Amino acid sequence: MDAVWQELIKALPWGFVIIVLQYLQLRDRKEERIERAINAAEKNVKDKDHDSEKNKLWAETIKIILDRQSETSKQIVDAIKEMQIDLQERYASMGITKDLLDAARREIARQKRGES
Repeated sequence: MDAVWQELIKALPWGFVIIVLQYLQLRDRKEERIERAINAAEKNVKDKDHDSEKNKLWAETIKIILDRQSETSKQIVDAIKEMQIDLQERYASMGITKDLLDAARREIARQKRGES
């Protein structure tokens, strides 16, 4: 087999050089394609990890916002309840009964309608 190659090289020295160069070029292209495929796969994994981390952070942020909103709502409700209790105690200490309060509300409503 070596003799055949030697004869081929002697007969077509430049042809052999072209064949070797073409072979080397094809081999390099193949290696580049493999390297690009590996890099693309690694990038996809990194992108998925990044997206996953980003989604996790968004979920945590939204949970914190909702927890704070819930806590604030509870504080508001507690403050309103406390205010109602204070008002009832004040009305009781001033001698204002529910009947008087309802009558005052009716009178205010009647005045708003324009009745005298």
